[in-house]
Amino acid sequence: MSIIKNLQTISNDKALSFDKKLESLLSIGTEILGLETGIVSNIQGDNYRVLSVITPDNDISLNTTFALPDTYCADVVNSDAVVAYHNIDTAPGASHPCFEKYTLKSYLASPVRVHGEFFGTVNFSSLGPRDTPFTPLEMDYLLLLASWIGNELERQQAISNLNAQKAILEERNSLLHQVTNLAGSCRSARHWQNRTGSCSIWVWFLYRWTKPQVGY
Repeated sequence: MSIIKNLQTISNDKALSFDKKLESLLSIGTEILGLETGIVSNIQGDNYRVLSVITPDNDISLNTTFALPDTYCADVVNSDAVVAYHNIDTAPGASHPCFEKYTLKSYLASPVRVHGEFFGTVNFSSLGPRDTPFTPLEMDYLLLLASWIGNELERQQAISNLNAQKAILEERNSLLHQVTNLAGSCRSARHWQNRTGSCSIWVWFLYRWTKPQVGY
């Protein structure tokens, strides 16, 4: 199955949630790249959070956080570009700050952007080195995947915003319905004014606001 076909098949599967789509794409990515672990991260300042992850032993949990300087993704942030280390022992080597912290030997990552702004990374890694550098085709897959993730995140944000606006409108409509019912329980605004003990001033005001303004 081609790289583009992978993306189209998974992204068009309406039965899959966004989280499951990410997992499926990461799983396929690990197979294509020959690497063990795939992660989508959200990076804010020096905080690195795991948004989605595929590992052989499920030893990394969702929403796990790391200090960005303690990750190879710091290189992606600093370069704002794809970072490819097919053999970490060779390059970047032992001088890298993460070399002693982790046993990773190969790593490939790309920035993920949402609305043009840096959001995080999609990255793949393995405990063993690769025999050969990453190919242009493999890097193209990574870039396509990063672009799809960014577009899908934008769509998810738009849906969330629409749902939030819908909830606000429903709340306002509910309040208006309650006010209308209260207004209907009194015969007229003058009746309210004469019986201040039964209807408060604010209800009378809301009644005047919702009632068609006709002379009487």
